[in-house]
Amino acid sequence: MGNPNRRIWSKGIKETREGKRVNTMLHSREKILKLCQRINMPTEMTAKIANELDHFDFAHVARFLPELIVPATGSYALASITGALDGYGLRILTACLSVAIDSEREIYATRGISDKIYTDTMSVFTVMVNEYHGIHGVYGFDSMRWIWRQLSGSLYRLGTLEFEMIRYSGDDPTGQLEKNTPLLSVHIPSNAILSREEIDKSYAQAREFFANTEYANAPFYCWSWLLSPKLLKMLPESSGILRFMNDFEIISENPNGDAANIRVFKKLFHTLECLPEDTSLQRNLKKLLLQGEQLGDAEGFIA
Repeated sequence: MGNPNRRIWSKGIKETREGKRVNTMLHSREKILKLCQRINMPTEMTAKIANELDHFDFAHVARFLPELIVPATGSYALASITGALDGYGLRILTACLSVAIDSEREIYATRGISDKIYTDTMSVFTVMVNEYHGIHGVYGFDSMRWIWRQLSGSLYRLGTLEFEMIRYSGDDPTGQLEKNTPLLSVHIPSNAILSREEIDKSYAQAREFFANTEYANAPFYCWSWLLSPKLLKMLPESSGILRFMNDFEIISENPNGDAANIRVFKKLFHTLECLPEDTSLQRNLKKLLLQGEQLGDAEGFIA
């Protein structure tokens, strides 16, 4: 994409459309199913979405939909529709896909962002649907209070990685990151390719994408189980995870975090003994869990 207009970006980062409400209702069946095709939604899930569009009345959540594309209200709005909709997350997904169409018009087109970046970013819906299927054995959607970031233009997928505009709110014990410092928070989708080439391309694309904004030279930041120092003893030097982790200067560690478990094993199990051992990481993490420990997580940055 070309560099976005500075004025539009500076407003959009704080609050998309300066708080202006858009009269958003659910989009047409045709438009939503076309978006499903565009982001490669599994055929079975697309059929379920089509059925919801034919039989369910979304009117009682319509008032929350415009707020999903505003950073200041996106999290609240998502929590509101999550409380109102059910069915394996299917109705939440259908409503959010409709909002994604508004996001393209209100945010991506206004900022001059390419169709590819829009499609790549909104493909998070497909990633989450596939993750849900892998864990539960059926197609569904777990919003994880997360998806408003993509819908509101706060987070973009640029190549193999995602980048979210944030301000540092932690307490860096090394004193290198001050509170309220603009950061580009790096997120690693489950289908990310962590080769040296793809990682470097993502960072370079992010620098170009955020040029002429207050995030132009912001440090890359990450808080994730993928930065846990314990991984150094659990993975071979050739590991893509270690390749990603070694780029960061670690500033703090939480040894008790358990976020890695569902990501590594990709299934729900009743006992630790039943956990799979298909990869070296699974074998080593299972051993750690049986010892009563967790992999934990850590935060770090790239200046």
